[in-house]
Amino acid sequence: MYEHFVIRAWKERGELCEKPYKREIVPLFGPELRKVPEFNVNITYIDPFSRTQYHSHVIAELIWVLSGHGEVLMEKEKYALEPDTVLYVPKGVFHHIINNSPETMKLINVFAPGMNRAEQKKRVVTKDPPVEQGRD
Repeated sequence: MYEHFVIRAWKERGELCEKPYKREIVPLFGPELRKVPEFNVNITYIDPFSRTQYHSHVIAELIWVLSGHGEVLMEKEKYALEPDTVLYVPKGVFHHIINNSPETMKLINVFAPGMNRAEQKKRVVTKDPPVEQGRD
């Protein structure tokens, strides 16, 4: 009865994004995927020395770093990322994840409330990140 809720994530394939934002996004659960209406769950693999776009979502996101090292820029604030770092990104907050290491960064992304993935992707807003000010 519940076998469609038990997933071997390593067997799933996702959407490949090309340079300069080289990564793979593997959807696992969502309203149109395994009929989970409450949230969306993805695994994201960010290639070494790559990053996500600077972007915001119309729904909140929880990010859990499973492996790799890097940093997150949330608006104008930077935070170090390492395994078992968990962060909450409120809806509308611009952010990007930077993998500044030679290993692949593996993240779990949870979006709530659940939303059709195609609609969610259409409503992502991207822009250039803020320029860092030099120090005197």
